[in-house]
Amino acid sequence: MKLNPTREANLALLASCLWPFLNLVNYNKSQLEVEYVLVLLSVPVLLFVCGIGALRLLGRFSRRDETPRFTFALAIAVALFFNYHAIYDVLAALALPRINYAYLTLSTLLLLAALRFFNPAVIRVSLVFFVVAGAIPAFEAMKYRSGGTASSAQMNARPLSPLSPETRKRNVYHVILDSYPRDDQLRKLFGFDNSRTLDALRNRGFYVAAQALANYPSTFLSVSSGLVGEYLLGDGDEFQDMLQFADLMRGNNPMIRRLKLSGYKYVHAQGHLYTICVGYEDWCIDPYQQLLSSRDLLDVIVQTTPIRRFWRPIVRGSAVPLSYLQARLAAILEAEKGPLAVFAHILPPHSPWTVTADCRPRDDPALAWSESTKQHFLDSLTCVNTQLTQFVGFLDSADPEAIVVIQSDHGTNSLLAADSAVKRWTAEQFEERFAILMAVRVPEQCRKWLYPSMSPVDVPALVFACLEGKQPVYRPYQSFLVEVPTDKEPGRVKRYRRAAR
Repeated sequence: MKLNPTREANLALLASCLWPFLNLVNYNKSQLEVEYVLVLLSVPVLLFVCGIGALRLLGRFSRRDETPRFTFALAIAVALFFNYHAIYDVLAALALPRINYAYLTLSTLLLLAALRFFNPAVIRVSLVFFVVAGAIPAFEAMKYRSGGTASSAQMNARPLSPLSPETRKRNVYHVILDSYPRDDQLRKLFGFDNSRTLDALRNRGFYVAAQALANYPSTFLSVSSGLVGEYLLGDGDEFQDMLQFADLMRGNNPMIRRLKLSGYKYVHAQGHLYTICVGYEDWCIDPYQQLLSSRDLLDVIVQTTPIRRFWRPIVRGSAVPLSYLQARLAAILEAEKGPLAVFAHILPPHSPWTVTADCRPRDDPALAWSESTKQHFLDSLTCVNTQLTQFVGFLDSADPEAIVVIQSDHGTNSLLAADSAVKRWTAEQFEERFAILMAVRVPEQCRKWLYPSMSPVDVPALVFACLEGKQPVYRPYQSFLVEVPTDKEPGRVKRYRRAAR
């Protein structure tokens, strides 16, 4: 077959643009929905189109047509630039000194070779390489998706019955404040006195569980189990896909399904990827109204390139602050006359810490724990506390008869090293990560069912007990440590038994 240098070079450029982004999709395959993949893969296509356009414009000023040569060199440059993190890891594994200098030297030599030894045969070999290199992660991602996972349909298999017509259908608010610690941990680890905020909650009729503990240390299992009212994974269980739990967190869970079956309208306020609005809700609260925020996408892409050395990645996401939730709920309460079931996943005070104590955008946002960023967390917590106090005041006046649960999914992890396996957790690390806020406002007749060591899996039983006037059946408390899945190993769950106190 006769070689066409221009066509082969163009195809090599397209394949080299797609390759690193297919790697990115494969690396994040357990967390990306199809629509996110499409958004991510639109970037290399745009990059290819812009590259071809720029090269054609450059070709107009050349005495002879060198466009295929420069197209091929650009294909090599794109592959080197967007695979920086992978090349860096290889060079680091070789124990080379001054890794960035080695990367720069390697890149320069390859680009000079691409320009000097350009010929149709080299283009063909490079094209085959880029196609194969991109096909491998694409195949792995598709195989992963087609393998099947436990679904919310399986977890929702039991038949549900609506509440009786005589039931007083109070509005139900379930608010998750991500990574909000219990007050004793705040005092112990951060020297922070949270009594003012907790007293404000108590003054508004909230019961604050003084010994509340999470059941899991991870959002995807803590929130989804709390919405189902069961331990979704137990001791020794393995799992591959964290997104199998996302559907439950987005509204397709037994608690919301039963409330909707009973005539409730579902209001869903999204927090991040796991809790985006996907259509189960009657009302979606999302201040950004977009699929994937441009800053999220930019941060993810930059981390594959040499620019990451100079970039402060702050993944802001489409997080709904409590102040925005309050404003939208005020409008929804005006518009809706029927009962409402509200679920809100509020990302703060979880990182990234992007605001000051007075809720203004900060100039030095932070993402990871260190001694210098603890104040970032406390500033974010202070901002949340201000909005939380205003929010409960709003509910007290706008919906005083409602059932309200305000809790965190887990605590902080300032003591937990990134590589801490479940078998190496200390008692102090457990207490920090599992000690959570649990504040509940229920009708007076239900308060006898509240107790100090409540946990997220108690919430559905409590809600329906209060609505139906029946004694709740709580599951015995259990806690589990979680290792998330990797490309090589499945996720694992291990029972954690606290020492007697």
